[in-house]
Amino acid sequence: MSDTTTYISATLRQANLRHLLERTRGAVGRMYPYFRIDFYLARVTCCATDLRVGSVSEMNLREGESVKMGGTVCISDKKLWSIIDALPDKPVTLTELDKNRLQIQCGTYVGIIACVNHEEHFPDMIIPGGAPDIECGGSFLNDIYTAIGHSIGSNEDSATSGMFIRAEDSRLVGAATDGHRLSVAAISVPYDDDCEPFNNGVTISGRALGEIKKLSCGSSEVRFRENRMSVEQNGIAIIAMLFEKEFPAYRRIIPTTHPHCLVVNTCGLIEIVERVTVLSETLGITLEIHSGWITVTGENSAGIISDQVECETTGEDVTICITPRYLLDSLRSLKSSEDVVIKYRDEKSAVLLIPADHSGWDERIELIQPRSA
Repeated sequence: MSDTTTYISATLRQANLRHLLERTRGAVGRMYPYFRIDFYLARVTCCATDLRVGSVSEMNLREGESVKMGGTVCISDKKLWSIIDALPDKPVTLTELDKNRLQIQCGTYVGIIACVNHEEHFPDMIIPGGAPDIECGGSFLNDIYTAIGHSIGSNEDSATSGMFIRAEDSRLVGAATDGHRLSVAAISVPYDDDCEPFNNGVTISGRALGEIKKLSCGSSEVRFRENRMSVEQNGIAIIAMLFEKEFPAYRRIIPTTHPHCLVVNTCGLIEIVERVTVLSETLGITLEIHSGWITVTGENSAGIISDQVECETTGEDVTICITPRYLLDSLRSLKSSEDVVIKYRDEKSAVLLIPADHSGWDERIELIQPRSA
């Protein structure tokens, strides 16, 4: 490249640049551990992706900020974030020395970090265009994700590493499972458009939902194109690749009859389980349900640990072995309900938890498979 080539030159406020990077860095992936930053005369955009989820954030230039020469840099997310995060809130001047180095100046600080060719090291991020399929608040999936996200599986090769969303009778129904537990939540459609984009159901990765959750309650535009969904709001676009693998038929594993049930104070049971598991060295605890009481028992090298909480019971006594983390996750997600209803068949069958007062949900279910004793 000849010496007459002009490279990027821009001055941005540290706080604004830091905010731009912060909004984007949650989408950075292992395969593409970079920020792609595009400098325009009146704005700057930052992109990151792990292919399953992408984030594009935009900032308009403010007083005291300028882009003298635009262009694109692709740079290590960790290195750039560490530097910008450590700088004071003063003007930061970014100068591309050549196609492999970016100089950062702020006050008396001068640093140089390496860049990579964005055409070779960063994939194209195609944001679905055209008219939005849905216009709604940015938090339209947040309530469901907050309620049931703890049950999303960790196997990225399986559809269970995402949350399944489907429209049913003017409701959005969400489901998540990791094979050991199942969470279901349904709410009335929180936007004015019809539910058609969700009629057949879509599965969205937990990571994409975590990025969507960062959006505020302002107006958002949602688009579906082929196997992608985008949510755009206030200069931020989250692009989620939808799972092509079919989500498990979760309705089939929800028992329709439970001969026994109990009602217990939600926070009271949480406290008991937390106390017992603090010193427990086992992966499982037992719930002994009998005569208006739940006895929670664990073990460590010194002996048996137990505590009790009062409840209302209907049906036979039973002792169920359960994973404490799963139980606590479910109970904490139902904490807005003063009481929780726990239904069960026997010690080998799944335990069903539902909020006693419904807590504003059209449907809310936590299902946990028992452990072997």
